[in-house]
Formats: sequence, structure tokens, C-alpha cells
Amino acid sequence: MSIWKNAFKINKGKELTEEEKLFLTKFSLKIKERKMETISVFILESTAPIHTILSNLLIFLKPTIGFIISKEEIEKLEKILENKKAIEFLKEELLKEDK
Repeated sequence: MSIWKNAFKINKGKELTEEEKLFLTKFSLKIKERKMETISVFILESTAPIHTILSNLLIFLKPTIGFIISKEEIEKLEKILENKKAIEFLKEELLKEDK
């Protein structure tokens, strides 16, 4: 039965580093400056089942969108989209009330 041990295991994500938290906080502030936090949370919630596919799409689009954001930021976003805890952290940051 060892073949089935991890067959249906759900990936819960890994803990975020301080650098990743800082990146997500800055990213959420940019979204908030544009008053798009509500729609961003909606998109994050509605696309939850395909976050891994979206991260792979970023790899494909890296040469095309490289002039908009840096390749390092694209790579960070790829990792973030694959980590469920990072998505949850980003949603919390977006929903946080600024003082």
C-alpha cells in the first residue's frame, strides 16, 4: 500500500521566509494604492485550483513580460503561486485595514 501513501495528499504549503513576507507586503501595498484589493482577493479565491498552472504560465511568459517587471520578481511570483500559505498571507495583507 506504500504506492498510495501520497497519492491523494494535499499540499498545505511551506512556511514563508521574512523576505517573502516583505515582498508580499510591498506587493499588496501596490495593489491597495490602485484600490484593487477587493478584486484581487476575488481573483485569488476564484483561481485557487489553478495556481500551479498559473505559475507555469509565468515561466512561459517570462520573456514577454520581462520588460514590465524584473525576472527576479517573476520568479518570486512563480514560487508564491505554488505556495498556499503565501496566497493566504497575501489575501490577509490585502484585507488588512490601513491606519
